[in-house]
Amino acid sequence: MTRVRTLRGQATAGQNTILADDGDLTHGWIIEQFWAWSFDGTRFNCSLSTLDTAGGMQPQVNTQIGWASSETWDGPKEGVLDPLHLIVRDLYLQAVPTGDSLVNYMLVMRRIPVSDVEAVTAIIKETAQNANTFEPFP
Repeated sequence: MTRVRTLRGQATAGQNTILADDGDLTHGWIIEQFWAWSFDGTRFNCSLSTLDTAGGMQPQVNTQIGWASSETWDGPKEGVLDPLHLIVRDLYLQAVPTGDSLVNYMLVMRRIPVSDVEAVTAIIKETAQNANTFEPFP
């Protein structure tokens, strides 16, 4: 059974935990949509990551799975997402707003059941090891 969940809130500058590990490796989350926008119209950039590490917007880093930015205020920005990434533990949002501004965000996630092999593969990928793709098993 799949379940859709939305997460929304405001992020301060730096790392913000938005999904915490519940210890249950029999399910995972796929981020289907990601929006971000500045609280006061200033520019920002942010990234979604599976590790609590700083580093800006770096798509070559295997732990980063989503990115959004804006130079001006013209509404929420839909982020770019890695569509094959499965979250089985923590998820962090790294926000880099101008000054002390806040970054608003909203994610749409789908909960899916996973096998032991899929969970282990996702954990390896979450910790930036050399598992570069997640392919669901039939």
